[in-house]
Amino acid sequence: MEDVVIETSALCDILDKPALHARFLRAVLNKKTIRILVSLKTLDELFCLETWETFFSRALAFRALRQQLSERLQFAATHEVTLSYEITTRIRRTLLVDDEFKRGIRRTFDSDSELKRIHLEGRESFRDISRVKDAMLENDLKVQSLRHQIKGTDKEIMSAIKNFAMLSHDSWLLKIFLDEFGGKSAVGLAETIRRKRDRYPTFNLFCFLSELSILRAALPTDYGDPLAIDLATTRGDWYDTLVALSASYSDIFVVEDKGLRTRCELLRKNGLIKFRSMTIEEFLSQIQCKTSSP
Repeated sequence: MEDVVIETSALCDILDKPALHARFLRAVLNKKTIRILVSLKTLDELFCLETWETFFSRALAFRALRQQLSERLQFAATHEVTLSYEITTRIRRTLLVDDEFKRGIRRTFDSDSELKRIHLEGRESFRDISRVKDAMLENDLKVQSLRHQIKGTDKEIMSAIKNFAMLSHDSWLLKIFLDEFGGKSAVGLAETIRRKRDRYPTFNLFCFLSELSILRAALPTDYGDPLAIDLATTRGDWYDTLVALSASYSDIFVVEDKGLRTRCELLRKNGLIKFRSMTIEEFLSQIQCKTSSP
């Protein structure tokens, strides 16, 4: 069974475009070996909408998708849960939310009155997520203002991005994440995590994507290298990183956000992660081709 994680922008397209929704559903139902996963970060972002009309339309489309795919649509556990488990337990497949949480999602999306309640709560969540994204973008701007503290010329930094190979031995990011998610059990694990990428893929992915974002933020915003243009800092980059963590144990990450897709594919091509990142159209073409093969 292949695990396929759907990122926020991709899921929005599937829910907002009836023809694409139908193609996606048909292709997945025909491919029996695929399991679709949605992260809770994606759900938070997906339904934090100001207008009831758009929210309700999207919620109905999601209800239909969930009912049609049944157990082949699952919800990935939060990155906090996955990172905490990864410290002490060898994880084989993407961690899922528990049955009680799944029942709660079912009750919510099957009830119009519950949807109204969620919409009112979601409007506040929308403002919370907006504040988080603004704060994260402000961090990137601070990195740009501290450019002189990041060693190397612009050309050397660009080369470090293209040839990104592994976390630095003294990765301060890894130490911060270990303190936050590992507690006492993570003491002394930094070097082990750095060397054993297959054993700790979520921690490594978190650091890889974060370090790439920091390196790009250190370059001028108008730096002309094509890769730098694709990786240009945007307001949602750090939030997107949290969404991407749900793909750390998956086979395919379907993502319409070009910057996030480019970062993940750069890491895969450099041998640092295993899952493939692709657009919806690339995903549909691939599984339709496999389904039609003799």
